[in-house]
Amino acid sequence: MKRLFSAVVAMLCAAVCAFGLLACEGEGSNKNNYTLKLKAVSYDGKSGFSVTDVHETAKEVIIPSKYKGLPVVGIEASAFSHSSALESVTVPDSVKYIGNYAFAWCNNLKSATIEGDVKEWGKSIFASCKALTDVTLPDEMDVIPEGMFNFCEALTEIHIPYKVQSIGKDAFSYCYALTDVTVGSFLKEIGESAFANCRGLSGFTIPDSVMTIGKQAFARCEAMTRLDLGTSVQSIGESAFFNCKNVSKIIIPLSVTTIGYDAFSLCSSATVYCRAATKPAGWDTYWGEIWVDEVVWNYQGN
Repeated sequence: MKRLFSAVVAMLCAAVCAFGLLACEGEGSNKNNYTLKLKAVSYDGKSGFSVTDVHETAKEVIIPSKYKGLPVVGIEASAFSHSSALESVTVPDSVKYIGNYAFAWCNNLKSATIEGDVKEWGKSIFASCKALTDVTLPDEMDVIPEGMFNFCEALTEIHIPYKVQSIGKDAFSYCYALTDVTVGSFLKEIGESAFANCRGLSGFTIPDSVMTIGKQAFARCEAMTRLDLGTSVQSIGESAFFNCKNVSKIIIPLSVTTIGYDAFSLCSSATVYCRAATKPAGWDTYWGEIWVDEVVWNYQGN
């Protein structure tokens, strides 16, 4: 019996060591006290902690960079999801990974700051944070992951760090209020439905570094009046600009070898200026020519 009792105590002690409760005080005020739940993890061969949950009353969360002398290296999947009281969060530069849906469905989250060099990004991290308006992303970020901000309906502007090379599927889809997007010269790929249904997006300049535009990438961006495709795009996916009905001018560079079905369908106000003298073999028969106002081949102007 004594041995059994000792074994139970040992197991309980191990559990206490593996999980922790961190009482934190919101900056400047006792009224913002909250509790984070953490667990012991190993990352890149080193010991640390990751955040697994937060108290439901937490409003302004500044995640600490250390706990019990070890770095806080991660935020687990869904750790803050559905935290209805959460209004702001700051992620320290010690954090190296953020899991799927980490802050998703936080309906009152208005401000999010991610510092440092996160190495692993989950999908849909801020999905359906319908009040989110203020976002700061780390300079070292090189990818916007799948669904990161989809259905963030109040987001009006986003500065995408200049080292980002890929914008993932559905990254900003259904961001109805989004009007201002800046991207850097390292960007190579705009993924499927990345900006689909961004009804307020009136213009977008695709840098010369971009080579691939995924299917439905800008579909139903109905407010878009200006579209600059850059000089290096090689592939434009199916329905990439479907129903961008207010775009008036599109220049397709010589670099474009592939255009998918209905890529420019229902761009009824657009004159499309093609640098190519005739339709390249890799363009779908129904790439959109019949849906636009006019197509000009062998275009030499600006």
